[in-house]
Amino acid sequence: MLLAGFATQAHSGQAEGEGPPTPPPVPSCAWCAGPPPPPTLVPTAAPTVVKSASAAKAGAAGYVFGVTISPRQVRRGRSVKVAITAPKGERLVIAVTYWRRKPTFFKGTLDHDPPYVKIVKVPAAAPTGKGTIKVRFFTFSGSTGAKPISVPFTVLK
Repeated sequence: MLLAGFATQAHSGQAEGEGPPTPPPVPSCAWCAGPPPPPTLVPTAAPTVVKSASAAKAGAAGYVFGVTISPRQVRRGRSVKVAITAPKGERLVIAVTYWRRKPTFFKGTLDHDPPYVKIVKVPAAAPTGKGTIKVRFFTFSGSTGAKPISVPFTVLK
């Protein structure tokens, strides 16, 4: 008797011979149609590999020339850190240009392993707005080692 009552409770929600309940209908609106498709892969550019004249004499395949600055937005009177990656022995000229001033030049030689780090102070009288740090590379023979690299930055109040 007790077993018969248990059996009726177990099957009271469904009729005999029915399977599991059906899932709810799929909505017809666009925003609830499911997860978005996976993102498409975009090819990225490879780092610039330039064959230096000094590297050509040494028989090397090529070197990566790179310039990074931090921070990209700097207040007047503060400093910008310029990190330069180039082969050892390259000579370089750093030109710091503001939109309303003559450029300031710094010369140097990469006499140690990269990166070459130069701290450039932004003058208190520098105009606010866009500025550019342009780096030119030279070899000991005087020929241009690579194309100049320009990196923009912003001067704030």
